[in-house]
Amino acid sequence: KDTCLVHTERGVRGTLRMVLPLGSYIVILRSALGCTVVPVCLPRLHPWHQSVDLTLAEKVHPGFAPIPAGRFMAGGDPRAASPDPLHWSEVPHSYGMQERPVSKGEYCTFLNSLIQQGVLWHQVMAHLPQWGGEVARWHTWRSWWKLRKGRVALPPGVDADEAVSGITWYSAHAYAEWLSATTGAHFRLPTWFEWLKAMCGADSRLFASGNDCTATPTHEESPYGVQPSTVMCWVEEGVEGNPHQEVVAGGCAQQARGLNSPRGHRIAHRASRGNVVGFRLVQVL
Repeated sequence: KDTCLVHTERGVRGTLRMVLPLGSYIVILRSALGCTVVPVCLPRLHPWHQSVDLTLAEKVHPGFAPIPAGRFMAGGDPRAASPDPLHWSEVPHSYGMQERPVSKGEYCTFLNSLIQQGVLWHQVMAHLPQWGGEVARWHTWRSWWKLRKGRVALPPGVDADEAVSGITWYSAHAYAEWLSATTGAHFRLPTWFEWLKAMCGADSRLFASGNDCTATPTHEESPYGVQPSTVMCWVEEGVEGNPHQEVVAGGCAQQARGLNSPRGHRIAHRASRGNVVGFRLVQVL
């Protein structure tokens, strides 16, 4: 809610001690190595102690926001799908969260890379976005194949920057493995708590930008600079007793109250698809 601009020349091992009124803050640590954002929540009787790596900004891949390790408030939205009670949680490691869901254009690049590597066409087709048992109109494989003579391409009028949807958990995993091999960095799907921390910051806000409880959340970014989702996203959580099911995180603006909250989630089969189910990745640091 308030912004503290902290300028220091004490280096990466400098120590900052501040006394602030109770509330939520965004501490911005600036150094020659970059800018690191640290959301802080100060409730009664809970002082905040945290070590921050000031080199995070230069470690993350372009398009990823640095998320420092530390505690945050999970749950707390009674109207979210499958709500959890409000409680303190912690992500013990720093990581990078993709600022936006994977786009249609980025996913096309992935599919074309598989073709160039000699992957059989029926195996490429298995990764084509689809829902309702039918290949979606904008990526009908026949129109793609003929449109670019053996290369996957979006038809005219389709926005390449829109989030891709109709993706299975297996295809999201395949994309993460491909991006890791292509860039040399390590990418994967986020865990549930990595998702919550990156989307909501440290306090109990219901949406990325605050506690707007209307049916459609605002489109402002989270305290870390992560954009709200236009799709629900696969996370790497697993369901006890069923190895074929995973968690799909909420936050989709097109969904009704409950699944438009990033604190909501539902369970889905790994091979299932949906017209509002996509994904975004985390970078392991």
